[in-house]
Amino acid sequence: MKISLAWLSTFVDFIEKNPQELAKRLTETSAEVDDIIDEAKDWDRVVIGQIVEITSHPDSEKLQITKTKISETEILQIVCGASNIFEGMIVPVACIGAVLPGDFAIKKAKVRGVESFGMLCSAKELGISEESSGILDCAFLQSSIGTPLSEAMGKNDVIFDIENTTITNRPDLFSHFGFAREMVANGTAEWKKYRDIPSPNFPTQSMKKQITMPDNAKDLVPYYLAVEISGVDGKTPSPAYMQDLLKKVGQEPRNALVDITNFVMFEMGMPMHAFDADKTGNQWIFSLSHGGEKMYTLKGDERTLPADTIILTDEKGEIFDLCGIQGGKFSGIFEDTKNIVLHVPIYDPVKIRRTAIAVDHRTDASTIYEKNVPIGIAKTAMYRAISLIQESFPNSHITSSLFEKSASDTKTGTIVLPYALIYQKIGIFIPQETIITIIKNLGFTISQQTDEHLIIEIPNFRKDIAIPEDMVEEVVRIYGLNSIAATPPSIVIEQKEKLPMRQAEQKISEVLVQNGFFEVLTLAFYGKSLLEKAGFVETPESSIVLKNPLSEDLSIMRTSLSPRLLEIAERNIKTTNTFRIFESGKVFTYQEGKKTEELRITGILVGDDFYNAKAVAEEIFASFFATPRIEEKKYDLPFAHTSRSAVMIAGKDASIKIFQIHPHIAQNFSLPEHTCIICVSIDPFTTLLSYKPSLKELPKFPSIDFDLSVICDEKTKVGDLEKAVSRVSPLIESAKVQSIWQGEGVESGKKSVTIAFSLRSNERTLTEEEFTTIRADILQVLEKKGAFFRFA
Repeated sequence: MKISLAWLSTFVDFIEKNPQELAKRLTETSAEVDDIIDEAKDWDRVVIGQIVEITSHPDSEKLQITKTKISETEILQIVCGASNIFEGMIVPVACIGAVLPGDFAIKKAKVRGVESFGMLCSAKELGISEESSGILDCAFLQSSIGTPLSEAMGKNDVIFDIENTTITNRPDLFSHFGFAREMVANGTAEWKKYRDIPSPNFPTQSMKKQITMPDNAKDLVPYYLAVEISGVDGKTPSPAYMQDLLKKVGQEPRNALVDITNFVMFEMGMPMHAFDADKTGNQWIFSLSHGGEKMYTLKGDERTLPADTIILTDEKGEIFDLCGIQGGKFSGIFEDTKNIVLHVPIYDPVKIRRTAIAVDHRTDASTIYEKNVPIGIAKTAMYRAISLIQESFPNSHITSSLFEKSASDTKTGTIVLPYALIYQKIGIFIPQETIITIIKNLGFTISQQTDEHLIIEIPNFRKDIAIPEDMVEEVVRIYGLNSIAATPPSIVIEQKEKLPMRQAEQKISEVLVQNGFFEVLTLAFYGKSLLEKAGFVETPESSIVLKNPLSEDLSIMRTSLSPRLLEIAERNIKTTNTFRIFESGKVFTYQEGKKTEELRITGILVGDDFYNAKAVAEEIFASFFATPRIEEKKYDLPFAHTSRSAVMIAGKDASIKIFQIHPHIAQNFSLPEHTCIICVSIDPFTTLLSYKPSLKELPKFPSIDFDLSVICDEKTKVGDLEKAVSRVSPLIESAKVQSIWQGEGVESGKKSVTIAFSLRSNERTLTEEEFTTIRADILQVLEKKGAFFRFA
C-alpha cells in the first residue's frame, strides 16, 4: 500500500520534516514502511533557468555557448549542442553535483576548450520521455527562475510503501486519513484546521431502483448505502490535483466519476462504486452464486463464478457485479453516462477473501474489504464522495433519499482502563496527562476520568479494540517501546525432578539407543488402508475416528505405534537389510466408553530373530534392576506370529510384549520373515523405579557350563521347558533357551531347542559325578515334557 506525504499534508502539517525520521517513527509505532520513494531524487540540483545569451563555439559548428540565468544573481556558462535553443528560452538546468537518471553525474567540464558549468536537459535526459527532440522548453510550467524542477513539475512528493501484512488487523489504516491520525498520535504531525464534510440535502423521494437484500444479509452485506444522482457527465475528467494524487499511489486516472470513488477509497479506506443508472436494471438483488454462473466483466471477458460468491443481479437474473471483486459489463461509467447510482456496501470479509482466491483476481477494493471495513466510516465516505461529485459537476443534483440498510449493530462499546493496569503490564510509570493525550489523538473519546481509571468510548473505526489490554497496547506503542528500558525478568532456576513417567520413558529409550535403535517420530493418525495392511481390525467401540480429517489416511487416532513403524520399515528396507527403529508416543482408545491416552514405546527389529528381541527386553528390565519372568503368548495380536510371541513381566504388572511379526504381514510390507517387535507400556514401569540393585559376592568356585539340544513338538512352549529344568537341582544356576531350529535335519512338525545350562556350588567345586547325575535328571524331566535328546 502506498501513502503520499503530499496527500497526507492535505490533513496535517508535519512537525517532523525528514521523511527518513517519519518512516522510522511509523515503523516503530504503527506499520512497517517497506520503502521510501523520493520523487525528487533524480532531479536533485536541477532548476528552472533562462537562456540570456547565445554565442557560437569557436571550434565547433554544432556547439553553442550559452549564458543561462539560474537565480537573480547567478548566471552559468554552459556549452550546448541542441539546435532548438534560443535566447529567452526557459530551460531545465542540471547544476554541478546533480546525478540524472541513469547515474549520469554532472561535473565541471571543458568542451572543445570552453569551460561548461552544467547542462541544459532534454526530456529524455530527465527521464520524462523515451524520445529526445532537443532541450525541454519549460515555459508551460510558469515557474520563476531558480525554482527546483521537481517543485515546478509537481514531482517533489515522498511516497511510503507500507508492508500490508503489518496492518492486517487495522482496516482503518488502509487509508491516508488513518495514517494522518497515526502521525498526529505519534507526535510527528498536527491536524490542520478541521474541514467539515457537509451532510448532503437528500430529497424525500425514494430511489427508483428497488434494492433487495437476502435473508442472511447480516452475513453477506452487513451495511449498505446507496443514492441516485443526476446531471453528471461520463466524459468529464477529474481535477488535476486528484489525478496527480491518484498517480502517486499507482492509480491511472480515467474520468471524474471513477476517479472520485477511487480517491475516496484511498483517502478514507472505504471502497465504493458508481453505476450508470440507465444501464442497470430497475431491480438490484443481492444473493450468493450457486457456482458455474457466467458473467461478462467490464473488459468483456467471460468469467465462470465459483459457489458462495456475493453477486448483484437485475430482474432478468443477469449478473452485473461480482461484489467487492470486479464489475460486470454494464457496471461501469460510459461517455454517455448522465445518471448514476452511488453505492457504498460493506461485505463479509471472509466471502470476499475466498472469492478473490477462487477467481484469482485481487483489487485494491478486495484487499480492503477482506480486512473487515469498519461500518462507521461508510456514511462519512459517501458524504465525501457526494461533495466531490458536486464540486466536479456543479449542475448535478441528488434525486433520491439515502437508501440505508443495516443488518449489524453499529454501536460502539466502552472500556474501563485502570492506570494501574498500564504500569502492571509495562513496568514503568507514564504520566496520566501523556496517557490521555495519546488516547485522544488516536481518535478515542474519554467519557469519564478519575484518579484511578478512564472510561473510554471505542470509535467506530477501531473494531480491533475489545479489552483493556488492547488499550494498554495502544498507549505503549505510541509512547514508544524504545522508551521502555529492557529489564530481564527475575527468574529463579530450579532443577526439578523428572516425573516418574518421564524417568521410565528415558531409561527405556536409552537402552534401545544403546542397542542400535534409531528413534523416529510419526503422526498420531492413520487410515483404514494402513490398518488393513498391518492386519488390524478397528471397531467404533475401540478407535477414535476424526469427524473432519485432513485426509482419509489421517482419519483414525492411533491405537498402536506398530503400523506406522512397519510403514517406515517398508521404506527403509529398500536401502538396508537389517536395522532397528523405535518410537515413543501416546496411543488413544476408548475404554468403558471414555477416551483414554496411554504412553508407549514400540521398537521394531528388522532382520532379527525372536531371541535378539528377548535380549533387548532383558536389558530394559536390567536397567530397572528387575528380574523378569517369561510367559508365552499372554496376548492376541493379528499381526503377531502364532508361536513366536511372549510377554516378560516384572513386579506387579510391568511387562514387555515380544513377538515375531506374522509371515503374511511381513510379506505385505516386503520385510524379512525374521522381523520382531517389542512393545512397552510406560506407566507400569514407574513402579520399578524404586528397585535397587542387589549385591552378592563373586563366586569362589567355578561353574560347569553345557548345552543340551532336544527335539520336541513345534507347539511345545519353550518357557515350560525352561521352568521344568530350572527346578531339577539347586545347583542349576541358570537354564536359558539358546536357540530354536526348524528345517533341515529336523522332522516336519518338530523343532530343535537348545538350552544353555550353568551349574555351580557356593561351597565346593562340583565333581564329574555330580555333573553326570544332574545332566541325566535334566534329560529325564525333558523326556516327560515330550522333549528328547537330539543326539542320543
